[in-house]
Amino acid sequence: MSETDWTRLAKSAVKAAVALALGVVLAGVFFAYFQSLVLAILALIALPIVYVLAKRLFEKYIAGTYVVVQDE
Repeated sequence: MSETDWTRLAKSAVKAAVALALGVVLAGVFFAYFQSLVLAILALIALPIVYVLAKRLFEKYIAGTYVVVQDE
């Protein structure tokens, strides 16, 4: 019987969420460029902050609590 690899599944889910957020942010940056250069700069500053927060959220709450890593 095959067991689900929850660690891989959780990492894939986080990567998909980050990719979606990145796409939304890049689309927002493209739109903001034509509206205001200040908004584009703020969006570029916010992007790495969001990435770091998402990574810390995964490491702190998901990796240890919801995903059990078993050593064999």
